[in-house]
Amino acid sequence: MDYANNVSIAKHCSEFCRIDDPGRWFEDANYYKEVNEGEIVIFRKDRGFALVKILKVLPRTTDSIAELHFAYELRYT
Repeated sequence: MDYANNVSIAKHCSEFCRIDDPGRWFEDANYYKEVNEGEIVIFRKDRGFALVKILKVLPRTTDSIAELHFAYELRYT
């Protein structure tokens, strides 16, 4: 949950280059957001934004630990 509105999903956007203004994605008031592989999550902090693309999610099994593969890009303001 993000009660301070510092996390958002870049809906219908799967490439960093398509996000020209990360701040505009914070208009959604929902506190719970499901994220799927291929989607980009935007984290907002005082100095800018972290864009994190979910590449692959491997759930925990009896033989392995859970894994999250991701790529990221930092945008400073």
